[in-house]
Amino acid sequence: MKKIIWILVFAFAINTYAQKPVLSNFRIENSYKDRIYFDVKGDISGLTTKGFVISGKTITGVNTSANYFTVSSPFTFWDNNTIRLGENSDNSDVNPMMHNFTLSYIENRIPEPEANTYRYVTTSAKGGGDGKSEATAWTLNEAASNAYAGMTIWVKAGKYTGVTNLEIS
Repeated sequence: MKKIIWILVFAFAINTYAQKPVLSNFRIENSYKDRIYFDVKGDISGLTTKGFVISGKTITGVNTSANYFTVSSPFTFWDNNTIRLGENSDNSDVNPMMHNFTLSYIENRIPEPEANTYRYVTTSAKGGGDGKSEATAWTLNEAASNAYAGMTIWVKAGKYTGVTNLEIS
């Protein structure tokens, strides 16, 4: 009789463990750099962020209908993060709804930034260009709004009007 009870307890434990959802394929998409998307097998309707740790980031929430975690600061191309779900000091589950896992790599799908940091400004620019060539040059106002440290702006000689009347020779 004791054997039967232990077999039933063991079978119940295996069945309970097997029914826990499994998260996989963690990834960062370029469209939302503050999210970590994942695939899921099983029901995660009650999932919380408890116990999840992302290297270098702070988790701020979880969306169980679209399957992603949010983080406090967006990822960049250079981020190479991992995610894990740990255990308490007594080896019990931190998030009993999930199987614990350690150091799953988060695939970073953010494209490499352009190496070309040159932009062009001309008096004939109409606005809305990307500034990467004379044909798609920025206006002087666009250059002032979009330039960042390390960028080189080539300003073509001419008379510029707009914010100020400025002539560059």
